[in-house]
Amino acid sequence: MIHASLLAFLLFVQAVPPTPASPQAQAPARPPAVVPTVTDTVFVSATFVEVPLSRVTDSVDVISGDAVRARQAESLGDALRAVTGMGITSSGGRGAVTSIFTRGGESDYTLVLVDGIPLNEFGGSLDLAHLSPAGIDRVEVVRGPQGALHGSGAIAGVVQVVSAAGGPFRASVQAEAGSDALRRGAAD
Repeated sequence: MIHASLLAFLLFVQAVPPTPASPQAQAPARPPAVVPTVTDTVFVSATFVEVPLSRVTDSVDVISGDAVRARQAESLGDALRAVTGMGITSSGGRGAVTSIFTRGGESDYTLVLVDGIPLNEFGGSLDLAHLSPAGIDRVEVVRGPQGALHGSGAIAGVVQVVSAAGGPFRASVQAEAGSDALRRGAAD
């Protein structure tokens, strides 16, 4: 008896067509697969040709202009203080002679370029105290010997400052005052 009723039930289940599911019960349609885009900074100072930063074999850092502004750097030396392997020293307070020491080399062993133009004096010395960070798009820092590419002034490394160019018109004015008759202003 149990076998006959079980057989009848199975035949009934197979004979009944499945009912379509309600639209609310259907699985939501999957959105099309989004292919992630990979962006990489183009770096020029280490090779003289445009190379993605991920393909450069030298020890490099790129500091964006936004990062320089976020640090509220007063000079290029202040912007470079956070770079690994670089020592920035001032011989006094604000505005004093500021030197850069890359990877333990002497201060005249680092070549500093602004849009490809060397700033170092004859003999390699350079004072970073009065180099304003205004108008900087990015700062490219290459640590290690670059003499083959940039000459004998790049024994310890190269700092390339790339100026901002193009884009919409933008202007900013900054004024500060403090104790001890401190006043500072900048227009960009």
